[in-house]
Amino acid sequence: ESGPAAPDSGLSSAKALTLSQARQAVSFEPVAPSRVHPGYILDMITKVAGRESLHLLYTNGIDSFSVFEQPLGGNQGLGAKEFREYAVYKSCAPAEGPVNQAGTTILAWKNTHVSFVLIGRADMSRLMEIAQAFTDASNSINEFSE
Repeated sequence: ESGPAAPDSGLSSAKALTLSQARQAVSFEPVAPSRVHPGYILDMITKVAGRESLHLLYTNGIDSFSVFEQPLGGNQGLGAKEFREYAVYKSCAPAEGPVNQAGTTILAWKNTHVSFVLIGRADMSRLMEIAQAFTDASNSINEFSE
């Protein structure tokens, strides 16, 4: 037994995409910094099955966090219930080591065209730093695209 099964909302069965494949799979411009301080790298991008939503998985080799992105105002995205189920699933999954046994936190924010949901075990100040890295990255995308 490896803990509870993944919630059946398309979050577990998707295949990994490159960033260019992810851009083609959805109708919005993904924000996907390749590195996030301190020491997290983008490990995997998947499209949530049947949804206008991407799941980005970051890891530093010990700990990981997930960022879900979907267009603002779209009705094909994931709802709060699905994020909560995923967070419960992640918090029940065994941590890789004794480093961080904290519960899972969900942090949501948006930019001009994308909504973000960050799910991770880090403390809130660290999650806010991660959110800021995505905000900075999305601002630079907006500057280039105008």
